[in-house]
Amino acid sequence: FQLVDTAAIQIVEALVDKTILATSEGSDTNRNVRVGEQVRYQLELLLPEGTTPGLRVIDELPEGLRLIQASDGSTESDVTYDAGTGISCTNQSPAISPAVQPVDGPQQVVWDFGTCDVAVASTDEQRTIRISYVAQVRNIAAVVDDTAANASPVDNGARLEIGGVLQPIDSVDLS
Repeated sequence: FQLVDTAAIQIVEALVDKTILATSEGSDTNRNVRVGEQVRYQLELLLPEGTTPGLRVIDELPEGLRLIQASDGSTESDVTYDAGTGISCTNQSPAISPAVQPVDGPQQVVWDFGTCDVAVASTDEQRTIRISYVAQVRNIAAVVDDTAANASPVDNGARLEIGGVLQPIDSVDLS
């Protein structure tokens, strides 16, 4: 006697989506930015149910952008999620690193959440973490002399690292 049963298994990956919330010129999402303009970005992470080990968000800011605000005047990032019903992370309010950003050149901004547990049967909203920050377009030759032949010095992207493994990048193109 042999019992055979089938089951469908769906593997849900963690996802990151990077968008522009507003700019300082007109408070819109226009991708044509000027020197000195501030751009408010949002990183939206959708986590799968269960445990996500070693969750880090890595944002790659090119030399044409400079991080100027990660929150309202504190050293912690502007991170929102529903910790009461859906997500519990080792680092509930992760500080950005490095704490002091370099003056010149590209920079990498990292939010380290540690291990995150997401309740079973959580809604998408309960499984979502949002990070927002402001970067400013720098007055450097690479920005001022931007041409179609060059890679834009203000295009940038974000990615997740889970358990030490980098995930695909999500990019935002500016001009």
